[in-house]
Amino acid sequence: MKKKVIIAVVLIVVLLVGGFLFFHFKSSNKPKEYEGKITSMKLYIDNHKEIYYHVELHHSKDRVFLDVREKKMEKLDRRFKRRLTDKNLETIRDVINENKIYEWDGFNKGDKDNLKGQESFTLEITFSDKRTLKVYGYGKYPEKYTERKKALRDCIEKLIRI
Repeated sequence: MKKKVIIAVVLIVVLLVGGFLFFHFKSSNKPKEYEGKITSMKLYIDNHKEIYYHVELHHSKDRVFLDVREKKMEKLDRRFKRRLTDKNLETIRDVINENKIYEWDGFNKGDKDNLKGQESFTLEITFSDKRTLKVYGYGKYPEKYTERKKALRDCIEKLIRI
């Protein structure tokens, strides 16, 4: 009888420890929201035919600038350079977090068999806590690409109109 109780207790302890470890590692592998300040950013969207949209952050002394270039049909339609505040950078980070764009980190896929007219994109962001977001695609896109890309682009468009 005493042996059965000991075996039952050991089994319960093993199950509890195993369950804890399983859930701990499962939750620690989930992408997490970004908390640091954006220190660098590149967003390139290009369909290799008629449209490209390039966004980059540039630093000059203690200032940060957002440089946006948009080209349609072989002609540079728009180019904006705006100084950003820390609050503006927080706004971009918040859009990334609210739209779970951080879930895309590490996405790197392309459709090499179908190169004509496919949209390619690059998104690279570095944060002050040294975390990065790196996403690349060509003809293949991460989950909810269209609406999340739109949310990020809308945010940038609002910032350049300030």
